[in-house]
Parts: sequence; structure tokens; C-alpha cells
Amino acid sequence: MKRRMRLVTFMSLTVASVIMITVAAKVPRVYAGDGTKKVYFVGIKKASGITEAQVNSWKKEFFHRLVEKKPSGIAVIDEDAVKIMYKQLEDSQRLGMEGDAWLRRIEKAKQQEGIDYLVYGEITKNKNSYTINFQRLDLEPNNSQTGSSFHENKLSETNISHYLGEAASKMLDSGYQIRGPEDELTVPSALKKFNIKPGNQEALIRRMMQFSLAELKKGDDFYKKGSYWEAQEIYVAEIRRVNTKVPQDLIAQFQEYLGFIRERFDTVEASGRNYLEHRVRGFLEAATYLNFEERSQDAQAQMEQARDQMETMGGFLTPAVLAKYDEMANFLQISSFETSRPSKTVGGIKFVRIPGGCYLMGSEDGDSSEEEPVHRVCVKPFWMAKYEITQEQYTDIMGENPSRFQNCGGNCPVEEVSWNAAQKFIKKFNARYKTKIFLPSEAQWEYAARAGTRTEYYWGDSSEFTIVNEYAVYDKNSCDKGESSSEYGTHRVGSKKPNAFGLYDMSGNVWECLEDCYNNSYNGAPTDGTPWRSGNCETALFRGGSWYGDDDFLGSADRNMYSRDSRYHYFGFRVALAE
Repeated sequence: MKRRMRLVTFMSLTVASVIMITVAAKVPRVYAGDGTKKVYFVGIKKASGITEAQVNSWKKEFFHRLVEKKPSGIAVIDEDAVKIMYKQLEDSQRLGMEGDAWLRRIEKAKQQEGIDYLVYGEITKNKNSYTINFQRLDLEPNNSQTGSSFHENKLSETNISHYLGEAASKMLDSGYQIRGPEDELTVPSALKKFNIKPGNQEALIRRMMQFSLAELKKGDDFYKKGSYWEAQEIYVAEIRRVNTKVPQDLIAQFQEYLGFIRERFDTVEASGRNYLEHRVRGFLEAATYLNFEERSQDAQAQMEQARDQMETMGGFLTPAVLAKYDEMANFLQISSFETSRPSKTVGGIKFVRIPGGCYLMGSEDGDSSEEEPVHRVCVKPFWMAKYEITQEQYTDIMGENPSRFQNCGGNCPVEEVSWNAAQKFIKKFNARYKTKIFLPSEAQWEYAARAGTRTEYYWGDSSEFTIVNEYAVYDKNSCDKGESSSEYGTHRVGSKKPNAFGLYDMSGNVWECLEDCYNNSYNGAPTDGTPWRSGNCETALFRGGSWYGDDDFLGSADRNMYSRDSRYHYFGFRVALAE
């Protein structure tokens, strides 16, 4: 593939400016032909009367507001990556440009490289009010200039956040209708908005609503700062609080309010995923540029920053982002994300760090109502065993191997173990190694299995053998072959592909028992990732399916239950470790 050097010029205003430039430029093989137009976010220049803290805050928020819209076919590349790729930027900012000079430079760059879009803006201060101006120029091949503009003045500092979001929407969609900020919800306005009629419990409901609205404001503040996980935790806690604290004779009236909170949660989740995707893409763009310049160490440093961002925001990591990273890592001949993921070994058990995050637990598409209702859960970071406990590991601690398929070898999962036997293993292991491993909760297990996906399986929605065979040991590649086959029964752990968190056999091989007591639905289930310790505690929960079952049992949300002393040749377990 023929590669062209990036050549681009920049404009810098003498006031606080936001500049984004999209160019057709040399692209790495990993992005070649994807048809994506790139918006390069250069940043905000500090103007007189505006503090550095304000500039940094607006710069971050405008970037967040841009990427949360997830414009089709557009990637937003952040300021840090642009500074690496365009050394001219620092000189342009230092010298400044006025009048039509910047347009002439844009035209020159357009002729050299073909600029698609230019979005620029400014934020100025006059006494105690602010003015925001944005302009988008669409530079067509015939040199015609079309676009969109945004202007708002006499703004208080508290309204800047809202109008940065409106500006971002306008820059991405010229037909967008600008909206003013909504009035802050008060108890009276909330009761009216959500059709809540408290009756003779008005004093109680008003106190609860006042507290709830204050909590939602905390979540909204976290969201505006880009602290997505913290915002989600607050929203999830409020959903549970309303469901458990509002008198049952009034809970039906709170359904609109609960929907309002759920909508906030969903917005934050989408925004967090979009932000991570664009942020990582910026690192990958910079890494590609540096690699092209034969600065391999600097390119690897960008990849490390991308990896750190993916770890920090692991709860928003999607398979698509992971695939993009791994494709670039392969191109640069460095370790994949999985092999560089934080891990540790305790007593011979390899653990992978599972980042904290929030997700939708359960399914409405399954054959059983036991997977309902779908509910929002937040899980704190923890460590999960990379593989199911093996026969060798079990024998080392317990002094015996109960497995039927011992001929499979010591690196195959232990089976014929009950929930009670797993707890005995954990107790002895902890005593020997002075640690605290445990069976994961059902919420932890599903979160770790999904690894950022919402599909039926962690590899997607396909149940085609050619796809499932890559990820899971199940009846079609083991049991159906008959007892005379060498493939009948369990297989060596890690023999199939892992999920996006680097965990193997989360579907298939052996059912994995969990810590929770059994309940036949998720009504009243914990939403903080902890085990459910009430219900039928003589019955154990199992997840993941096995070599003996078909693909109907392999889904991330599928549940199974047996008594805690049941032992079968398709029962096993894996363990977890606190952060």
C-alpha cells in the first residue's frame, strides 16, 4: 500500500478557540479502507480573563459531548494525539492567526491533502457573561463551502456546560434545533412530571424524593466530568432505593420516575463506550504515525496509554475496541491486550483482573423467566481465575481426584464436585496460602462472562457450530461424538478462545457453581455485585453450560440449579479473589 505523509495546517484564534480538522491522510493498514472521516480536536486556547482550569474543563467536556453523539462514519481524535501527529500545531498556537489568513492556509491544506470538515469556535468573557461561537465548514471537492454555525451569548458560567453539548450536537447535525437548559427538578415539579400522587403519605414521599433528587444531581455531576462509572453507581443505587423503600402501595406510581433514572444510566453507558472508543482510537492513530516516523519506542508508549485507558475504563470496553487494539498491536508487533492484561498467580491459580463497571444483568429473550427482570448492576474490580479449577490443582489441595475423566489429564477441569466440595477446597486453599479466594457471585460471574457484550453469547448471537466450536466445549464437539471418541467428556482448560476479559471456558466444559442462594427471579436481587444470601440456600446456582449440554445452556445469562451436595461429571468451579 502506498503511504502519504500527513501535511496539514492549523488555525489559532487570539481568543479561546476550539478547532477540529478532518483530513484525508496517510492511514495505517489497520484503518485502511474503513471509510471513516476523522475529526481532529485541537483544543482550546486560553483567553484573557479565563483560567487554565476553565479551559481544561471545557476542552474535556466538549470532547465528551462530541463523542457521546456517536456520529456515523466519524472518528473524533483528541488533542494529545493531534499534537503528536502535527508538530506545526505548537507554532500555530504560539504565533496566532487573524483575519482570512487561516482560510488561505486551509485552502492550501485542502489542495494538498483534501480537508473534509473544519469546525472551529471560541469562548470569550465580557465581565460576568460568556459568549460561545462555533462554525463548521464543509469543504466540498468543488471548493464550495457549506456548513453550520452556533452562537449563544450572555451566558452564565453554569450554563456553559449545557451549551457546549448543544454546540456539539449542532456541529454534527446542522438541522439540530438548539434547546435551552431544562429547569432543575424540585420536589413539586418532580411529583408533577412523573404523575406521583402521594396521598396521605405526602410527608414521607416528599422527604424521599428530596433525597433521591439530590443523589441524582451527584450522578449528573459525575457524568458531566466524564466519571461515567461513578455516575452509573449512583443511578443504580437510586433504582434499588426506590424499589425497596417506596411503600408498595405507591410503587406503581414511581414507574415513570424509575424509567427516568434508567434512561440516565443508559445514556451514561453509551457515552462511556463512545468516549473510550474515540480515546483509544486517538492513541492508535498517534502510534501509527510515530511508527511510520520510525519512532518505535514512542509508538509503543502510545499503545501503553491506550491499554491503560482500556484498563481504567474496562467496564465500557467492547469487543470492537479490543479488536482494533489487537489489530494495531499485531501490526506493530507488540503484545495483544489479553497477554498484557494485569494478571497474577496465587497458589498456582492464574488470575485476571476484572475492571469495575456496570451492566444490564439477565435476559428477556431466554426460555425462562428466571433470567428476568433485566436489571442494572454495578460490580467493583476483582480478580477472576483465568481457567476453571483443574484436576491437578484440586488434587494438590484435597489429596484426591474425584473426576470421571481423569484420562483427560491434570490440566482438564475437575468435575464430580459439589458446591460443598468447592467450599472445602477454598477453605483449605486459603489456609495454605494465607489468602481469600471465593466462589464468584452470580452478578460477578455474568459481568465477567459478558466482558462488555450484550449479545446472547460473549462471541455474539450465533449458535452455528463453526462459530461456537471456536469458543466452547459442548455436546456437538464432545458428547455427540460418543464415549468411544477421544473427545468425549471434558477438554483441557484454555483449549478454546477466551472472551474479551481473557477468561477461558466461561461457556462450556463444566458448569461452574456460584456463591449465591437460589432465587427463581431477580426481583429483589442485589445490585452491587455481592452474592444474594437469602432465598433457597440449600440449592446452588450454576452458570456457563458444559460439554454435556447444547448451545441453549451456553448463553451469558443462562442459569441452572441443583442441590449443594449434587455431584455430576459436568459440575466444576472457578474461583475469584478480591481486589
